[in-house]
Amino acid sequence: MPPKSETRPLAHRLPSAVRLTGISRSLLYELIKRRELAVVKIGHRTLIADDDLRALIDRHRVGREA
Repeated sequence: MPPKSETRPLAHRLPSAVRLTGISRSLLYELIKRRELAVVKIGHRTLIADDDLRALIDRHRVGREA
């Protein structure tokens, strides 16, 4: 039986983004305000693309060679 492929959501609501990254809600809002993290607005929902969350983490890695 082939292994089940991992599915990632395309975007996350803000509480999920806070939980996944481990950063505070206030810091998440500050990153959005400073335009360091893009959001997607669909109706009344504010979403953050999964790729953008991963890029944020990658930009802030310490000790990684360029």
